[in-house]
Amino acid sequence: MSRLGDLENALVTRLAQAMISGLPAFEVVRGVSGGQRPAIREALRRERMPAAYVAFTEEPTAPEVRDQVRGAKFTVLLAARTLRAESDPRNGDAQSVGTFELLDVARSQLDDYVPSAGLRLLNVQEKFIEADDRQAVYELLYRVWPTNTETPNLLFAGDPVVGNDRRLTMEVGPVELVFDVFNFPGLGGVFRQVLSVRARQIFWRGQIRAFNHASMNTIESAIESRIAGQITGTITDGNSQSFVNCALDRYVRVGGRRSEGSLVVQEAELMFSQLTPLS
Repeated sequence: MSRLGDLENALVTRLAQAMISGLPAFEVVRGVSGGQRPAIREALRRERMPAAYVAFTEEPTAPEVRDQVRGAKFTVLLAARTLRAESDPRNGDAQSVGTFELLDVARSQLDDYVPSAGLRLLNVQEKFIEADDRQAVYELLYRVWPTNTETPNLLFAGDPVVGNDRRLTMEVGPVELVFDVFNFPGLGGVFRQVLSVRARQIFWRGQIRAFNHASMNTIESAIESRIAGQITGTITDGNSQSFVNCALDRYVRVGGRRSEGSLVVQEAELMFSQLTPLS
């Protein structure tokens, strides 16, 4: 099949595996064309409920598109129906599942799902589409993000710092000089003299991954101990790039912890200062 067709089939198969109380969460899961067009929504209303449609919508491919927003986008339409007039299709009842529960179970299957090597499914948005007193339709929007499968072997003073199972990239800041600006009486022009070199900032950004919360606690405690100790060392990336006389200054948790399969994952940023960037 085609690349997009393989991705659609992977999402359909993954979503069809969703379970609620030991039973399949969806009666119908299928791929369709065109996202949430009126004709698609009408077809969804005729399905056995609960039902889900998966549809490719767009993929930015221009050279100027930033890597952070690349990837094919897929819409997942979820629909639930109640048979009793006094029931609420959003919350469901004793005989039927509501769309709010379907959203949760769908996200548990699809968020951060890896359909193939180098790709990860990112949840972009969840959105209300339409409803009446018997049926409700909601949308999940996903982007299939191309990840860097070759994670740099980042080390600080010979230590990975964040454990061995991590997905981090390094961003190196510029060299910045501090000048004294002056002029001489009787001479035209403005002159400047270098007074000092500012510390260069170096960032590690991405995921810290651990087998459980206790292991993550140990990793984060060790990071903060390094910050408090202000030990200096050399940063290397495994590609012959190194930066001497660096200190770990800051650890920022980006969002909360989450589970990804059997792992605990924390999005994070570590900031280092290279104290003598021109040495």
